[in-house]
Amino acid sequence: MEAKILSRNKSINQNKSIGRIMNIVVKKFRRDMPAFTTLTLLLPELEKALERHDLGVIYIDVQNYKKVEILLGRENSNRFLDKLGSVLHSIPISFCGDRHKLGVCALGGDDFLIFVDTPYNTINFSEEFAKLKQLLEMKINEVMSSLNIDYLINIYLGYTEIHKNEGVRLEFQIFKAIKEVSFAAKKYGNALDQAHQQLMRQIILHKQIDSNYQPIISMKDGNILGFEALSKGPRGTIYENPLALFKAAQKYQCSIDLELTCLEAAISSARDIRDRYLFLNVDPAFLSPANSKRGYLQEIIRKHELSSSNIVLEITERTEINDYSVFRNILAFYRSKGFKIAIDDAGAGYSSLQAIAELNPDFLKMDMSLVRDVDKNAAKKALLETFLSLLKK
Repeated sequence: MEAKILSRNKSINQNKSIGRIMNIVVKKFRRDMPAFTTLTLLLPELEKALERHDLGVIYIDVQNYKKVEILLGRENSNRFLDKLGSVLHSIPISFCGDRHKLGVCALGGDDFLIFVDTPYNTINFSEEFAKLKQLLEMKINEVMSSLNIDYLINIYLGYTEIHKNEGVRLEFQIFKAIKEVSFAAKKYGNALDQAHQQLMRQIILHKQIDSNYQPIISMKDGNILGFEALSKGPRGTIYENPLALFKAAQKYQCSIDLELTCLEAAISSARDIRDRYLFLNVDPAFLSPANSKRGYLQEIIRKHELSSSNIVLEITERTEINDYSVFRNILAFYRSKGFKIAIDDAGAGYSSLQAIAELNPDFLKMDMSLVRDVDKNAAKKALLETFLSLLKK
């Protein structure tokens, strides 16, 4: 409950901050560009539209606009933005099919948003994105030509979507979407990167994760001790490969959301483990108090009527542990709730050896390189015996 209360208070503070930011944007917007529709004025229409369908958000930002301002001068700069706004209002938007335009607004300068209905499918996302960028740049350069300025303009272009969420105000969703789409437009400039980022969003949104369960056999009696949940992305995509899936999540800054999606998929399909252990791969960053979503793990376990005493948190090396004393306290909290702790790929490198010494795990998952052909390699056998001796201490 504590995690939920903190999250709710945070949302209230965020909403207040969003309101202030919206007001700043509108004031700046009205001072510089009084002819354009403001985001605040669009909100009622967008709320109605979101009741019917999801919203697509297209973000446009003129590259090197300071140079454009110098070339044009103040008066012509205002005329340029005026004409640019008119072009964006009038131009038909074709993106994975013809889109219904819900509104256009400026964000206080050369940044614009176009709100559209979302495509039914985005199979050809990268090609469609590249075509849209080419069209918009052509139209914007026509505006420059009309002002008799010989300068080729390029734009940053981004796309994201807003999905109906009853518990979150639209202002907050739009503010979050602006942050995401403006960052993506400048960080992932090419169409292929934009397409992969969109695919990652869809995987997380629609929970397109397949959970596979690998049995862990006891060497004492041959019985199944537990199962390790392995997460894969959609079949037939490059993200069916778990390494590619989690690497992309890091690149596109959605690791925490993917981690939560994978944990939910693994737990929801594991109701029949009975008294066996369920091993879940967990990034250290997910367990950090800085992650506001970490409390959802226990909610998911309760929702699917599992016991935390059957859950083994298998600590991966996707994120480096910088402070072991802090992380020990984090694990102490989970241990107090009944969770067991395992170290993944033990012996693969110095960091895993340090983790063993610092974290006192209940289980070690030995790296395959140490286990393969151990019956033929005396050095590997000696290393494994050393690990066993270490654990007994």
